[in-house]
Amino acid sequence: MIACPYCQQDYVWEVSIRDLPGAFFMCLECDTVWVSCDDISDQKGQNYHKFMSERGRIPDWKAITKIQLASKLP
Repeated sequence: MIACPYCQQDYVWEVSIRDLPGAFFMCLECDTVWVSCDDISDQKGQNYHKFMSERGRIPDWKAITKIQLASKLP
């Protein structure tokens, strides 16, 4: 499990977002999104609202589905 590097209040989840291909990684406490598990750091995350806006989408919390807790291989 990976603790969120921004807020340290929750774990990072692998999620799917309706109408966007692939999986993403997200802290559901502080709303930070990463495109790849390798990007999870306090330098590469992006706010969910900005992330969705840049993709021409309205930020809809109902569009998020948790898949599993993120983990990095050692």
